[in-house]
Amino acid sequence: MKLLLLAFVWLLFLVAIAAAFTYVDLVYFTPKGAFESDAGLPKKPIVLALACLLGIFSKALYDQLQQLPPTAKYGEIARGALAPRRVLGSLIVCPVIVVSFYSTLSAVSDLLMIALLSYQNGFFFQSVLSAKLARGNAQ
Repeated sequence: MKLLLLAFVWLLFLVAIAAAFTYVDLVYFTPKGAFESDAGLPKKPIVLALACLLGIFSKALYDQLQQLPPTAKYGEIARGALAPRRVLGSLIVCPVIVVSFYSTLSAVSDLLMIALLSYQNGFFFQSVLSAKLARGNAQ
């Protein structure tokens, strides 16, 4: 039951992130007068948030698979990957990751390319963060 509740909270937070990025896209990156010619919800911020969170979750699942023995059950793997500490950390980090490369992707119009780059950034955010921290500590 806790796992289902945690997944529901994660989904709600995902919707909130997507809504926030949609607002930012509409306010700061959409030219004036675009609303008259293009009716509809901007897809780019939603794709960015979804793909980034999917990448973060995939990395947590991958790490959990690497730590547990091969005989571990699927429920045990999912509970480890969806641990509240990991989920909360993912939800906090996702907007930071997306904001860091959003302006770079604002010129890209292909949604598949945007989704793949966002997934990649979500999957490798821990590697990049630890490399930057190590570089900062060395100086």
